Amino acid sequence: EGGEGGGGGGDARRWASVNVSQPLLNLDKVPDSIPVLIGSNRNEGEMFVHSAFPAAMPKPVYWMFVGALFRDSASRVLRHYRGLVEEVEREAEMLAGRQIEEEECRQQYLEN
Repeated sequence: EGGEGGGGGGDARRWASVNVSQPLLNLDKVPDSIPVLIGSNRNEGEMFVHSAFPAAMPKPVYWMFVGALFRDSASRVLRHYRGLVEEVEREAEMLAGRQIEEEECRQQYLEN
C-alpha cells in the first residue's frame, strides 16, 4: 500500500519529514554535515542577515561579511547587489531623518 505515487500512504510518509518551521529558530539543531542555504526564490540570493545581525551593519563590516561568505566571488556579489545596497542606504537615511525630526518635535513639545 502506498509506494511512490499511486495515491497510497507513501506520499504522506515522505512529506511528513519536510521541515517547514522558521529555520533560524532551529538552526542550532541542524547537524554541521547538512549544508543550509538561507534565502527564497522571490529575492533569490538575498540573505536574511537582519535576524543574525539586527543592529546596523557598517559598510566595511558588510564587505568583510560578504568576503568571508563568498571568498573569490565576493567582488562579483558586491557589484551585483550594489544597487540594492544603495537603495537600502537611501531608505535608512530617510528613516533616520524622520526619526530625528520626530525626536526634535517631541523634545520641543516637552519643553513647551
